[in-house]
Amino acid sequence: MKRRVFLSALLVLLLMPARAQQTLIISETRLPYTSQVWWTEGSRCALSERKVREHWNDDRQITSLAYTKQGWFVTMARDSGLRDQQLKVSDDWPENWIRSNWNAGYYITSMAHGNGEWVVVMSKGTDYREQCYIACDWDEEAEWIHECWDAGLYITSASFNGRYWFIVMWRTSDYTSQGYVWATSFSRMQDKVSEKWDIDRNIQILEYGDEEYLGVYCVYNEDNGRGQAYVRNPSSLKNYIQEKWDEEKKISYIGGGPGEYKSSRSDDNYTYCDCSNTYHRPTNTHTPPPPPRTQPTHPQTQPTPPPTQGKIVGGGRR
Repeated sequence: MKRRVFLSALLVLLLMPARAQQTLIISETRLPYTSQVWWTEGSRCALSERKVREHWNDDRQITSLAYTKQGWFVTMARDSGLRDQQLKVSDDWPENWIRSNWNAGYYITSMAHGNGEWVVVMSKGTDYREQCYIACDWDEEAEWIHECWDAGLYITSASFNGRYWFIVMWRTSDYTSQGYVWATSFSRMQDKVSEKWDIDRNIQILEYGDEEYLGVYCVYNEDNGRGQAYVRNPSSLKNYIQEKWDEEKKISYIGGGPGEYKSSRSDDNYTYCDCSNTYHRPTNTHTPPPPPRTQPTHPQTQPTPPPTQGKIVGGGRR
């Protein structure tokens, strides 16, 4: 009897993450990337730093990565504007490594959690002027995000580690406004994406965690209303990506999730999640307080522009 119970429990542990794991891809026109490549490592396999270095030696830079249904999924390209990248694979959030690289002029350009580890990419060649991150209870994160929006910073990365959402924001001229939506099913997220496309918003981030989908949308400072497509768990990655490449839609973002279900874990190993200590800058200069919240810059309070005339076709916008 004990053996039967143990085997049943083991089967549940093995099946639960696989059932929840996601592969989310956003593709987009008018990206500057050339010679884009991608690969997956396979479920529960480590990220191959050797492959990354081979492509670095061929003048490509990491433009997105995530832990997905196919394991680590990486895309790299030339002409991304990024250069001189640093890669860190760590069991814990590499706070000291991030601070050291900030001081050397690097900024976080990709980050993801999966298979029990963090992968963080930091780069030069960006127009970033400030960068910060947070990981704590969402109510506190949401308030912090709004304060950062008011101060002119934007969400650029998001990842769920099984307990908290990690959010990275920076001050950049790439966007003029931003917001986010939640959905408990992918069909509901599709509806929300269509609603945002109809008012000329672009889908910037799609992630999954804690049994919910997170979608971040934005207005680009240049070339807004780009042709976009997105997909969840395509039956053939190779065929889908090639189809979008043929439509001149390059991979702009890869999302996934660690696959954990909601839990009541009581571990307190996340000491870096002290919300009073989450606003970081690459220098030790004083951070001015945000402007009054009566004049927010985020789109929730901005007038809604008229719908675009572009036609929405299936999972993509032309």
